[in-house]
Amino acid sequence: MSGSTTTTSTVTYIPFQPSNTANFSFTATLDGDSYIVTAVWNLFSQRYYLNITDVNQNLIVLIPMISSAPGYNLNIVNGYFTDMLVFRGTTNNFEITNYSTTS
Repeated sequence: MSGSTTTTSTVTYIPFQPSNTANFSFTATLDGDSYIVTAVWNLFSQRYYLNITDVNQNLIVLIPMISSAPGYNLNIVNGYFTDMLVFRGTTNNFEITNYSTTS
């Protein structure tokens, strides 16, 4: 009898609440580790960028904050993590999808 695997996912929603006085920041669990995600406004490009650092403040990736269209998940950490981070502009939420596989 061959074993089967099951993949489950858990989605966490984080409301994006930017401020004029401080960068918006939250802790995200990606691939089982904690990371600090900070949204930084770039005056020159007139958009937000995400700094993702580990808990020791080592920069992992700096990427533009891109909004996903309704019904589509644009994973903005694709290629860096197997878990998914999506920004949904229609709801102004970040969505973190964590995957786990069991045998």
